[in-house]
Amino acid sequence: VGTKYTITWDTDLKIGLVSSLADRRSSGAVGALPPRIFSTEPGLARAAVIALGRIGDAAAAAALADAFSRSEGPLKTEIAYALLGPVDGCLAARDFTAALVLAERILSAPIDAVPTAVRQSAFKAKLLSLDKPEAARLIIETLTRGPQEMQQPALGQVHHLFSEAEIGTLAALLPKLPEAARVQLITVLADYPTAVTLAPVTTALTVRSAVHQGWR
Repeated sequence: VGTKYTITWDTDLKIGLVSSLADRRSSGAVGALPPRIFSTEPGLARAAVIALGRIGDAAAAAALADAFSRSEGPLKTEIAYALLGPVDGCLAARDFTAALVLAERILSAPIDAVPTAVRQSAFKAKLLSLDKPEAARLIIETLTRGPQEMQQPALGQVHHLFSEAEIGTLAALLPKLPEAARVQLITVLADYPTAVTLAPVTTALTVRSAVHQGWR
């Protein structure tokens, strides 16, 4: 019994120490944390991943990205969540190149390996990392071709990327969009001048009404 108690205490102590490094965002500890990611003790592995995500500097991001490519299952999911920390840090520091690399790493993983919420956050980061014309093209492509789960974060960036003079291009897509994306885009367009958006919105609603009447 005493031996079991000692082992449990040692594990808890190690987790506590790693967690304290996360709380202090200790960059000097980054070198010691990556080996713990693949620890046979799940609690310690998770603590190491979380610590690296909170530290979030370039070395921590590199360690997480490397582990992400070599992991699978629940561990890969944990690392995906943790990678969002360095992504946000890069965006805050306006290091858009680094943010884009990390976001692409997350998005390139198999869909079933990364939760939708993490993929959506990475997609938003990608949009924020691209230059304005490229990001605007990606929004149009996402709204017209999908994937559908990325349409919500795409629409969330419309205000930042489309001026009043440019929103007509996006509004013209309304009749071609899936129902859910159409409704969301109409909501976004409500914040733009009616003179620019009224015609495409009216057309979209007319098309929708005609389709519904055809079903009857």
